[in-house]
Amino acid sequence: MGILRTAIDWTKQDLARPFQQRTLVSDTEPTDESTRTTLPIGSGVQPLTWEQLAQHQPVTVESAMGLVPVFRSIEIIVNTVSQLDLGVYDLAGQPKPVPLIIRHPEPVDSLHSTLRKTATSLVTRGNAYWRVIRTPNNPGERPVAIEVLDPDNMTLVHPDNKGQDYWRYGNKRLELWEVKHMKLNHVWGNDYGVGPIERFRVDLGGSMQQRDYQQTWFKEASVPTGVLSSDQELTAESAAELKARFIKSQEERSVAVLGKGLTYATTMIKPADAQFLETAQFNITQTARMFGLPAMYLLAEISGNAMTYQNMQDVNRFFVETTIINYLKTIEDAFSDLMSRSKVVRFKTEGFLRAQPEQRYASYSEAIGAGWMTVNEVRAKEGLLPLAEPATPNTQEEEPNDGTESV
Repeated sequence: MGILRTAIDWTKQDLARPFQQRTLVSDTEPTDESTRTTLPIGSGVQPLTWEQLAQHQPVTVESAMGLVPVFRSIEIIVNTVSQLDLGVYDLAGQPKPVPLIIRHPEPVDSLHSTLRKTATSLVTRGNAYWRVIRTPNNPGERPVAIEVLDPDNMTLVHPDNKGQDYWRYGNKRLELWEVKHMKLNHVWGNDYGVGPIERFRVDLGGSMQQRDYQQTWFKEASVPTGVLSSDQELTAESAAELKARFIKSQEERSVAVLGKGLTYATTMIKPADAQFLETAQFNITQTARMFGLPAMYLLAEISGNAMTYQNMQDVNRFFVETTIINYLKTIEDAFSDLMSRSKVVRFKTEGFLRAQPEQRYASYSEAIGAGWMTVNEVRAKEGLLPLAEPATPNTQEEEPNDGTESV
């Protein structure tokens, strides 16, 4: 809620309370607008207070994902991770054949789905869990498959009798060697990792309160639709009668007859103020910071930042190197633990970070001219079939074969 204190302090003070009827009476004959009697026309229902909003709206993963910037941030991170391919390499960095457990780790799901579930668990809960499946007759062998587990059902149990720790998955016991636990952000002395939603729960709660307050603004806020003014002193009875007559005429959609000394003015509010646009924009930018996203990914405008599509590669590289790398390394290490010690698993980020076509072509031309790349190597990097190698011309002149010896 702290992010809203300054931005809409005027709303809390002036608008989140019942409209107070004000009757101005002068000792002399009224001569200007400052001495007019004003009658509010509109609802007198008091909206929910900030404290009430906080009590009935706890911050959970599900409630936080009801915020558009939060849901979109999660989708961007999950989509980025799940669209990347995996490669297997030896310790010298040379590519190796990709085994089935990496190409298709879950028998009932695709690699894309496995990566989506794992990345979603990491970004929303800060933890992800795999059940490592080995052959029943030889559990000491290399894993043959995995199963992504629901992080909300996982509990690490420390027995009181100083026995071996184990995982409880619902009502099922899983030994430590059966579970691969991944933490997004490690907390010293804590068995579990921490994700953005848990880390910034207070800030997200403020965004949720602002959204709920905005939604009840026109329906429940005590802002009159208009004001009847009189240049004469009015008693409580006459003020109530004038108000009732005016409301009645409006319900019938008929012409309003005000009478001598009465004027009516509608209560107008700027659309930007009514939609809390400045506060909403701040919340979007703040959410981008929470999840480590470039603001332009959420279509947020940052004052003084002239971002264009020309430097999109730099933005993508910044995103990978400062945010996505944590998710990638966490998942890579988990997959590498399923392999032998002489092999590692790495995500292929080249496609995501590849330069614009004109930049790539210039680099390829320089590489071919320098002799450290061939045309077919360039075509392979671009996903094209190799060209047929030209026949090597025979530069040696054939000897005549007329049966005579040359002198």
